[in-house]
Amino acid sequence: MKTLFKLMIGTVVLLGILGYAGFLALESYIADEIGLNTELPKVVDVPPNTKRLHHPSYTGLPPWRMKRPTDTALYPIQWGETGPA
Repeated sequence: MKTLFKLMIGTVVLLGILGYAGFLALESYIADEIGLNTELPKVVDVPPNTKRLHHPSYTGLPPWRMKRPTDTALYPIQWGETGPA
């Protein structure tokens, strides 16, 4: 029984691999037939006159450790009133 199960699993895996390879081959063939350009343009450099800013890394506290100011708004905000912005 174990041998039959292993044989079935191996067959399913083999058929999956062959099916995927066939899909890739068919996709490539169709792309060539219709002249589909699948290559993306390469980025060679940034445009001229672009400022290259070299800022130091942030060294402050992480936002979750910062103290927030107390909220002065009255909740719930009533219809037609302006909330904190």
